[in-house]
Amino acid sequence: MSQSFEWPGVYAARNKAARAGRSALQREHEAKVLDKELETRLLLLDIVNANKQVDALTRISANMDSLIALTDRMYASGNATILDVRKLQFERFNLSVQLDDALNEVSRLSADLAALNGGEAIDTEGLRQYPGQIFLSEREYLEAADPTLLTARAEGMKRFPGFSVGYVHETEGNENFNGFSVGLTLPVFSTRNNKKAAEAEALARSYELDGLRLARRSAIISDVRSAVKMKRQIDAYHEIFEKDDYLALLERAYRGGQMSQHVYLGEVNDYLRLCMDHLAMLLNYHRTLATLNRTAGLR
Repeated sequence: MSQSFEWPGVYAARNKAARAGRSALQREHEAKVLDKELETRLLLLDIVNANKQVDALTRISANMDSLIALTDRMYASGNATILDVRKLQFERFNLSVQLDDALNEVSRLSADLAALNGGEAIDTEGLRQYPGQIFLSEREYLEAADPTLLTARAEGMKRFPGFSVGYVHETEGNENFNGFSVGLTLPVFSTRNNKKAAEAEALARSYELDGLRLARRSAIISDVRSAVKMKRQIDAYHEIFEKDDYLALLERAYRGGQMSQHVYLGEVNDYLRLCMDHLAMLLNYHRTLATLNRTAGLR
């Protein structure tokens, strides 16, 4: 069993001619492989997110430690109160709890990854950056998933069961009954007519296939549009916080007396929430791409 793990390769569209020539059993096997690859890929993405959370909480905790040391010195010289010290200590404890939770999550996810690797542990320390993933247009995804999805299926629609509604009046004894009858016209066959039975079975499979195609098409469109929105917000975040010097600016303002402790703690908590929201969106974006590419049959 391998002791190392690399990211699954960059997705590429399957060769259509080769796909058409493969047997149903081969395609079923490949689908199971793709499902297992997706499961692994999503787990790796979760590990990247957990590691990023650890990094963010570690960075903010280090900043808090620096200010606690400063406040301790200010308290010793009479320039801060014991309440100032305690407030920072409480906030630092809250950060330590969140950091422990993030570290535990890394451990749990790493154990899950080892289970997928036959019980062999895998070093996940270096998984701190998301892999590049292909992001096609909506039309390209639909074409990759199934070229027939873009084709009008007029003939197929004509073969759908007929639907009828009628008005019913019946008399039974001295009682009259009025109501509606709803009927569905289905192919009728018997075991004595194998041809009709085969045709009806093929028709049923055709309906099922149409339903699966429509569901897959809907999932692709939804995922593409969701990913586009998330990508726009992620780019906007990077543009604003590209330098990532906000904590340093807060610390400088606090040390210089330009910001009270109450305001500083509020700003740090706001910054932490923003970081975690951003990390959650990053994870959701990459998980969406991974699922989208699997739905489209890309690998």
